[in-house]
Amino acid sequence: MIPYFILLLAPLFYNIYIFAQRGTISFCNKSNTREQKIVIGLFFSIFLVMLSLRGLSCGSDTRNYLYYFNHDMMYSFKDILRSGDIEVAFTLLGKAISLLSKDFQFYLTVIAIMCILPLWKLYKEESEIPYLSVVLFLIVAPFSLFFSGLRQALSVSIGSMAFVFCKKRRVIPFIVSCLVAMLFHQSAVMLFLMYPIYRAKITKNWLYFVVPIMAITLILNNRIYSALAPLMGERYFSRYGVTSSTGAYSIILMLFVFSIFAIVVPDPNKIDDDTIGLRNLLFLSVCLQCFAPVNSIAMRLNYYYLIFVPLTMPKIITRSKQQYKQISYITALAMCVMFGIYFIFNMYHGSDIMQLYPYVGFWQNS
Repeated sequence: MIPYFILLLAPLFYNIYIFAQRGTISFCNKSNTREQKIVIGLFFSIFLVMLSLRGLSCGSDTRNYLYYFNHDMMYSFKDILRSGDIEVAFTLLGKAISLLSKDFQFYLTVIAIMCILPLWKLYKEESEIPYLSVVLFLIVAPFSLFFSGLRQALSVSIGSMAFVFCKKRRVIPFIVSCLVAMLFHQSAVMLFLMYPIYRAKITKNWLYFVVPIMAITLILNNRIYSALAPLMGERYFSRYGVTSSTGAYSIILMLFVFSIFAIVVPDPNKIDDDTIGLRNLLFLSVCLQCFAPVNSIAMRLNYYYLIFVPLTMPKIITRSKQQYKQISYITALAMCVMFGIYFIFNMYHGSDIMQLYPYVGFWQNS
């Protein structure tokens, strides 16, 4: 478990060091850009090393990707393109990596770099309370996906680049990045919702519409999912088209509370278009998460937007109304402590569906 403790605590110890040196807590001061970069850099660099050095038993699908890698290297690029597979990009990538090295650890390292660097850059530039972003990434964002679902992890990472294009109003690069993400995982079609939702001017007055929409989505999730499931295509409909009870309500409740917080707390005079855009994506994330109780694929469809929650909450807190300022920062501190403790508790007592705990390095492969 030691690598996971290092991942969680190294950025925290840096914050404590800053407090000792300057008498200020870096996660409560959005002007400390250098400190932000170090906190975010510590987290993602450790995360990158962990992903690169993990063994075959770390991650439920890691052994399957070993099979895919050995399979992909046997075919030519021309054969792969002729296969007719829509998600052809991952196979092409495996083939390209095999030309450089046929070592599976090298393969994992290259994919880890491709997954982590775009997120590292995004969080470095956008996070205003770095350590809060770190703990929210561990709890809310699809942390476990990067150990197991490599195809979708790459797609989610490309989605983070699509966000940058969306923010800069670069429509063509945004569309291209969404299409490329779909070549890794078809679920990336959800990224096309990003541009119109991010650009919508959803203000506090929309609360009377947003909350009922969330409630209706949750109540009618089974019927709505059944109606939309055939749009996934035959390949995915055969696996995920049937509804069932998953009992996944905890994240819905958490995201709903975050949404109310994001509406009530910010000062209308301080909140900017980018923060409003991220808040809009939070609302979308709540609606998508409402389908998680009827099928696990709904959670996977939401991965593209859960990665923005750790960026949204700090921006809301740093733009809080004057009367909420103190309680907002206390809330930030409480979330850091509470989610940090929960992460540790989950390591020892969680269901560990993705088989992450304990961490197993490649030198421990049997």
